[in-house]
Amino acid sequence: MQFYERRWSIERFFHALKVGTRLQDRRFDQAQDLTKCLAFDAITAFRVWELSRLAHEHPKEPACEHESRMVLTVLCLVARWRHLKVPRGPPEAMTMTDYVVLVASLAGFHPSKRQPLPGTQKLWKGVLLLNNSIQTYEATLAHLGHRDDPGHG
Repeated sequence: MQFYERRWSIERFFHALKVGTRLQDRRFDQAQDLTKCLAFDAITAFRVWELSRLAHEHPKEPACEHESRMVLTVLCLVARWRHLKVPRGPPEAMTMTDYVVLVASLAGFHPSKRQPLPGTQKLWKGVLLLNNSIQTYEATLAHLGHRDDPGHG
């Protein structure tokens, strides 16, 4: 049974990698180029797989146990700017389900009774959008000279 559980986790990781990167459609001249590309994609695929797993297995767990305060703050800022429904309370009060749904909402996911959690593709796109927003936020803070912003930490 333990073997099957591990095998299933590995399959879900590779599913996230395949769906998110469309690696089979990429064309490279050198195997080394594919290796470099795969190394970066594997990091995001692992994150997407991990978020999905946490939302399914530990839905009520606080998201602040897996994400920094700054990431949660940026997510809420971007979500409000896009007029998305943000959970009440401070960003640190978000559960894993709230976090995963909000991240995927950046990519157009709309939860329903039939599908309360996002699929791999929407979550992957949401993670990429959130990462871009975090980089923009950090660059803006650096430009303005606010290195000790309360969102960091």
